[in-house]
Amino acid sequence: MPRLHTVLHPSIVDCSTLKELTLRWQPVRYTQRPHKQMMHRARDDIRESINELNHYRQHNFYLTGHTIRHPPYLPAPTLSNPRTHLVWLKTDSDQVNHVYVIITDGNLNILNDIYLDMNEKCNQYSLLVGFLHRNILVNRSSPICGQCVHIDRARIERIVPELLSCCHYRSIDVDVLNVLCRRWARQVYENRPIRCANSNDLVTELQGSIQLLQYYRANVFKFDLFVQEKQS
Repeated sequence: MPRLHTVLHPSIVDCSTLKELTLRWQPVRYTQRPHKQMMHRARDDIRESINELNHYRQHNFYLTGHTIRHPPYLPAPTLSNPRTHLVWLKTDSDQVNHVYVIITDGNLNILNDIYLDMNEKCNQYSLLVGFLHRNILVNRSSPICGQCVHIDRARIERIVPELLSCCHYRSIDVDVLNVLCRRWARQVYENRPIRCANSNDLVTELQGSIQLLQYYRANVFKFDLFVQEKQS
C-alpha cells in the first residue's frame, strides 16, 4: 500500500522501545508485563501489542502530581553488565556519507564513539564493524538506538549489513517517547530538552538524543529513582 504513508504520521510507535528500557531500568516491572502468546497471527499480535502498550501507559505515563526532574538527575544504580550496553547510530542521508556511532552503558554514560567519513579511500566499513566488535562484548544483545532510528537502521542495513548482525534485532527509538508523552504525559513532553532545529551536526544530534532519553528516564522510567528518594 504505497499511498498509506501519505495519511499517517512518519513516527512509528512499537512496544520494543518500552520493553527494552523497562528491562534495563525497571526489571521487576518488566516481569509483570503481559506476555505474548506468540501465535504469529496478525490480529492476535496487534491485540497483544495494544494490551502491552496499555500496561506501560498505566504504569509509566500516569503522572498525576508528578514533579518534573531536570539535570542533574539522581544517581542511578550501576549497570555495568555488557548486556545492558546500547549502540547509538546516526547517518547523514540516504547516501550515507557520514556515520556517527556511540556506545553507552545502561545508564546512558558514553563509553566510546566513532565518526566516519564513508567517502574516504580506506575501508570505512571494516573500521565500523571492527569498532562494534571491540566494544560490544556480548553479541546480539545491544539494541540500536537513536531518534527515528528505523531510518538509520534501514540505511545501514543496505550498505553494512554486518553491523546489524552484531546488534539486537530490537531498536530503541527516542521518538516513541516523544509521541507517547505528547499524548499521555503532556507536562513531561512540554518540559523536555529541545535541541536546535537547524542543527545538522551528527554529533550534536546523537548526543542530544541521549540527553533526551536521560530526561525521559528521570521522568517516565522513574520507579528506581523513587525508591532511592524514599531511602535517602
